[in-house]
Amino acid sequence: MLGLIVNCFAENREIGILTSELREGWTIASVWGGLEVKIDNGILRTAVNESTKQWPGFGLKVWDKKFTIIIKDKNAYLSFLINGGNNIYGQHQGGHYLIIYLGPSQIVDGIRKFLNKSCPLESYIDAKVIDDDPFTWQKVNIPISDFAEHEEIDFIQFQYQNQPVDVQIRDIKIVLDKSEVDTK
Repeated sequence: MLGLIVNCFAENREIGILTSELREGWTIASVWGGLEVKIDNGILRTAVNESTKQWPGFGLKVWDKKFTIIIKDKNAYLSFLINGGNNIYGQHQGGHYLIIYLGPSQIVDGIRKFLNKSCPLESYIDAKVIDDDPFTWQKVNIPISDFAEHEEIDFIQFQYQNQPVDVQIRDIKIVLDKSEVDTK
């Protein structure tokens, strides 16, 4: 297959998906439930309003398969920083729950199907929820193996489990331990 090969022996051993901007080939692919999503200065920010429904979400997607990330490292993990945001009244709030999907996906009869299982954010964050402090960023590390066995990463989805509040996410990356990583 044609495509880029990521140097798995790089000193920092990270594959950035969202650092100062989205990785080449990646885009905000879907937003639903009345949620607004934008990336500004390397920070992905959601915005809720009066018309935002329960269980909204958004996804980051690779459309061109040559930018799909292939992880052969069984000890790799998805890492990002997260902070709460404002509710519809403009007050900073934490306490929200998110479900995260990572991996390959397919469209079947117009519906996106994930080939890996989801991971609830509360299993991977201190205090089990996003805190109320607007000045802190909480680190989240989710082992790739917790999502399933598929090596391909072409989609990351964040979905609220309840009524949403704004959220901020930055430094989304895959962190490698050992082994081979490449992109198609």
